[in-house]
Amino acid sequence: MMSQPTVPQLFWVEVAPFVVLCIWALAIILADLFLPAERRRVALPLGFLGVVLIAYLSIQAFEIPGNPFGGMLTLDTFAFFCIVVILVGGGLTILISPRYVQREHIPHGEYTALLLFAMLGMILLAVSNELITLLLSLEILSLSLYILTGIERHNPRSSEAALKYFLLGAFSTAFLIMGIAFLYGATGSTFLVTIAERLPAAGQQSALWVFVGFGLILAGFCFKLALAPLHMWAPDVYEGAPTPITAFIATGSKVAGFAALWHVVMSLADWQAMTQNTFYVLWIIAVFSMVIGNFAAIVQKNIKRLLAYSSIAHSGYILITILVIASVPAVRTNATQALLYYLMAYMLMNLLAFGVAIACGRKGDSNIEHYAGLARTSPLLAAAMALAMLSLTGVPPTVGFVGKFYIFSAAIQAGYLELAIIGLLASVVSAVYYLRVIVVMYMHEPSREAAETAREPVGAANSLALLVSSVMIILLGIFPFWFLGLK
Repeated sequence: MMSQPTVPQLFWVEVAPFVVLCIWALAIILADLFLPAERRRVALPLGFLGVVLIAYLSIQAFEIPGNPFGGMLTLDTFAFFCIVVILVGGGLTILISPRYVQREHIPHGEYTALLLFAMLGMILLAVSNELITLLLSLEILSLSLYILTGIERHNPRSSEAALKYFLLGAFSTAFLIMGIAFLYGATGSTFLVTIAERLPAAGQQSALWVFVGFGLILAGFCFKLALAPLHMWAPDVYEGAPTPITAFIATGSKVAGFAALWHVVMSLADWQAMTQNTFYVLWIIAVFSMVIGNFAAIVQKNIKRLLAYSSIAHSGYILITILVIASVPAVRTNATQALLYYLMAYMLMNLLAFGVAIACGRKGDSNIEHYAGLARTSPLLAAAMALAMLSLTGVPPTVGFVGKFYIFSAAIQAGYLELAIIGLLASVVSAVYYLRVIVVMYMHEPSREAAETAREPVGAANSLALLVSSVMIILLGIFPFWFLGLK
């Protein structure tokens, strides 16, 4: 007698954040079709309201940790932390967007809905516990970002950036699919928990396919996270994309990508054969990213390209935590805390910098020299940008300093003293280009662009985003346990 198939139970409270976020985005698109043109600006406030609602639903969903959809998703403490970071980043991105969207005549409804769909992909990535689900979540995120990158249809650079992003992204997706196929062939499952259980019994030939599969998946993530040597797309895409979207790509996609990579690494971390071999690959990628990112940023004149290479370097710092998690179980908890804290710190620092760039008008996202004398014409904007640069450098008492302290401490505890020293020296190098921005703002004569910026209103929403980011950079730098103590 055949046994009846087991149907997984579905508790709607657990999946409410994902379902409601999707419905909210679709509702904004439909509302945009029927609203008169002068009222379509309401899309961004509605989007922010949706983020607040999803935050509330997420708190309700994570009160009782579970594994909805038959274990395809996992609602644990790590996922909750990641969703907090993603929602904060998404909310701040919406706040810094209105002025830019209005100035560049970007459709409000499509822009807001795509932002929400990108956030949906990020959140699903952070909770994915199965490779097919992970891939689909990544594609929801990627497709939304491709369109948002090219949403300025009148701007040739935006279209060029979107095309480059799409074509190279397709290659990275191919690597991911091939890697998933190899892992499935070696273990017979796409569930990360099941893969972890079957790895110790894998034969020599199966072990080879596991190594190949993980290598291909890692190559795909190197592209998504702008890790060397697959970082080439980042400067062009960051420069050509609308500035709020550049900020979102630089922050939210990294949070989601590293969360997904954490899930994959954790499924393989207790397999001794993988631990011994993963060290060399991750070590080399981290060092290359920190060195290439920091030294290439020194010669950049465009602020968005400078922040792009800075992003590559910071991806290298964050990868140190993944390396420690993969190879030294005794320090895994500390490394995971360092990963989560630095993701929040990195998001706040970059959103503050890009928020100031938007507030400075069209010249704010071009050459650094256009910031000359900003301290005299707009002292508050200059102070906010200076705070972002100092925090990215790692100057106390900011979140950047505490985040790097946690990362390098975890590396030293794991026995990777050389890697910590390289990271520390790379941070010293980064001071060259971060402090150059401060020097231009405070020690150069005001430019015509700076004078024009002083006469332009920043906007209430953008001002609120800058204020919140600045306060959190300082407070979480002084009281880091406020974030790490979340339940």
